[in-house]
Amino acid sequence: DIGLGESYMHGEFDPDDLTEFVGVLTQNIAAVNAAQGELGIANWIGTKLQTLAHFARANTIEGSRRNINEHYDLGNDMYRLFLDDTWMYSSAVFNSPSDSLYQAQLNKLDLMIQKCDLQPTDRLLEIGCGWGGFAVRAAKASGCHVTGITISEEQYAFCQERIKKEG
Repeated sequence: DIGLGESYMHGEFDPDDLTEFVGVLTQNIAAVNAAQGELGIANWIGTKLQTLAHFARANTIEGSRRNINEHYDLGNDMYRLFLDDTWMYSSAVFNSPSDSLYQAQLNKLDLMIQKCDLQPTDRLLEIGCGWGGFAVRAAKASGCHVTGITISEEQYAFCQERIKKEG
């Protein structure tokens, strides 16, 4: 889980072959989940503590703003380090093994636009528009009017700049 990822990031372990390591974890996930049941009261207490922690961060409007601020408003410079030029933060569609991440993200966006059958007379509302990758691509490809909504100040500023640049 997150603890494993954080210990890797902090250099607390360094497998010789990270891909193989993740593969072994994936293959054994059922056994790990089954073993949790054997922890008895410790597992029960852990589950209850997780539930309390979840409710402590209730998804109210103010809570959502705080969560967004803590995650997406860390600064676009950080996200620039690992996002491609689409600035997409979700899965991609690889049509071939040679597709770059950028191409795979464009494939996904184009597939979404095609499935929506967007027309120039359409109005598209994107709730949680991120850095505007889908909104800009959809407007350019179909001519539709797009309204994007975000509560992230960093993403909003980025979208405004992107729209000025890309039209």
